[in-house]
Amino acid sequence: MLWADATDSAKARTMERADHVREVLTGYKSGTAQIPREGEPRLEYHPQHSLRQRTAAKAAELGKGERTVRRWVAQYRESGEAGLMDYRSSQAGNALTGFDPRWIATAQTVLDEQTPKRRCPRRSSSTGSTRAPSASTARGGEASVACERVQRVG
Repeated sequence: MLWADATDSAKARTMERADHVREVLTGYKSGTAQIPREGEPRLEYHPQHSLRQRTAAKAAELGKGERTVRRWVAQYRESGEAGLMDYRSSQAGNALTGFDPRWIATAQTVLDEQTPKRRCPRRSSSTGSTRAPSASTARGGEASVACERVQRVG
């Protein structure tokens, strides 16, 4: 997934994660003492603490494992903010994440209307022939599928 293709919510989560990582690395969410946010550096992220201590504090704050925070730090160091993008939402099974549920419901209704109601059996018992769907015919606005015998060649 490219940054340009990411949803606004995915970008916002990535930027929030980057703030956490910069706070671990520098003590400041901006990444520099030159432009601190109000109350920075927080005591547990003060630069006088070791990176290990700041990592443990961030893991405790977020309810994550220290290994997860260390992985985020490594990804940030390697690829910057884009390296923190959570790609799991783009994996198979999550293709409709972020779409308006009304759109999904409408699309599902259209797909249901297009799906034949009757399925043909795959194979007859002793003849070695199969049944294959023939061309769909429209009757009263609904698609129906007729089955015809097809002799197996082989």
